[in-house]
Amino acid sequence: MNQPERSPSIARNRGDDLAHYVRIQISDNGLRAELMIEPHTPPSEPTTIAQLIALLRQEGIVYGLRPPALHAALRRINGFCRSRESFTIALGEPPEKGTDVLVQPAISLALPCPNDLDRSHGLALAAVEACGAVVAGDILAEIRVDSSLHPGRSVFGEDLHPIHTALLHLKIGSGIETDLHEDRLFLRAKRAGMALLEPPHLDVLPLEVVQGPLKVPPSGIEFADHVLVVGRVTGTGKLQTPGHLFVTKAVDGVSLEIGGSVVLGAGYLGRQSAVAHCSGSFSTRTVERARVEAGSEIYVVAGVVQSQLVCGGEVRVDGAIVGGTVTAGLNIHARQIGSSSGTDTQITLNPVLRYRQSLADLQDEIKQLKANWKKLERLSFRLQPRGTLGGDDAPASPELARVAAEQSLVGRKLKQLMETRVRLLRAAQAETAQVKVIVAETLHPGTFLRIGDSEAEIVSARTSVQIELAAESDAIHIRPIPETAS
Repeated sequence: MNQPERSPSIARNRGDDLAHYVRIQISDNGLRAELMIEPHTPPSEPTTIAQLIALLRQEGIVYGLRPPALHAALRRINGFCRSRESFTIALGEPPEKGTDVLVQPAISLALPCPNDLDRSHGLALAAVEACGAVVAGDILAEIRVDSSLHPGRSVFGEDLHPIHTALLHLKIGSGIETDLHEDRLFLRAKRAGMALLEPPHLDVLPLEVVQGPLKVPPSGIEFADHVLVVGRVTGTGKLQTPGHLFVTKAVDGVSLEIGGSVVLGAGYLGRQSAVAHCSGSFSTRTVERARVEAGSEIYVVAGVVQSQLVCGGEVRVDGAIVGGTVTAGLNIHARQIGSSSGTDTQITLNPVLRYRQSLADLQDEIKQLKANWKKLERLSFRLQPRGTLGGDDAPASPELARVAAEQSLVGRKLKQLMETRVRLLRAAQAETAQVKVIVAETLHPGTFLRIGDSEAEIVSARTSVQIELAAESDAIHIRPIPETAS
């Protein structure tokens, strides 16, 4: 981390043309040195192994030299080289990795990890603390490693503290600067915004803070960055942003078009007409009479009432799902589904939803390629020599040959995309046998289940059950959850 920057250097220890075709490149962490050799003819005066080693020492490379690679590179330097070649001539010793790498936040975490629903739960319950903005210079976190781990050594012969190995596994964004003090690394905010501390991703994201309550007019409101609204959001229009949306209280009657994830401190009230769409995860306390479409997971702390939930990942509801429809690409977890009064509730598991965006992109590309094919076909017809349609007496013009070649490329690409589409659909079909619905307490009558092409209706109450396809019949199988199951 504290290594001085060393740019690729050119060998200049000889007075001839060696400098034109030999370069030394050292990795940023100082653990690897490469000798790059450009195409050349044999030099007038051969380079010796002593000269090559002296060259490496001039660049500071004194540790981890690899004799076999040095001799192989020397043979290429002194002979014909018809294409660029690279030789790993020195390897440092990485620090001991260990398992005790700790990222200790100095502030509240701000973004739910899509696969960590418990964290989403905590954020939804404490959105004010979770969404707190930071300013430039704030210490965000401290990274430590086990002090008993052995250090490593770079190709320059310098000791590498184990903290360097920890850093190799972290993705530190442009909004954070690092400050290394002996065995501890501090992360500081380089700009004002929202702290993202979800290892391996660490960053400060631009954030626009709105002191609510926020009233959204019928014409809607559009933001440019991630948004934190401190207060309630009401209105009849649409709120749009390409980033994440955090609201400390409820969103009432407002449609959402969000490019990232959504975290609501209270609930989402749809008033029968509002629709929330986000590319990431959607976390809230309640959903009432609304439609929510999420690219990954949906997490609801309390309950869902007469709503439509659709997501490509998993749906988890700590409370009850009463009425409406829930459709997921993976599993569905709920404490209760339906109600004692027999409210119609539809539950669907459809793994195709996991590939929905990929399939949509493929379909758009296939449509465009088919249009290009038809255009090239019409152009080819017009370029055919008169009187030779259907015959091969006259040679094809260069323009016709070009169109034919382009049409062939389009055809091959179209075939590849169609095959990819079939593979995705087959993968989804195979995953249908793996998905399941888990009801921790009560599955009420009036619930309609669908998994893939199989359907079932619940006519009597069941307690603590797992619902999946029976392997032998592809029929929906409902079985009690074992007491030892979590």
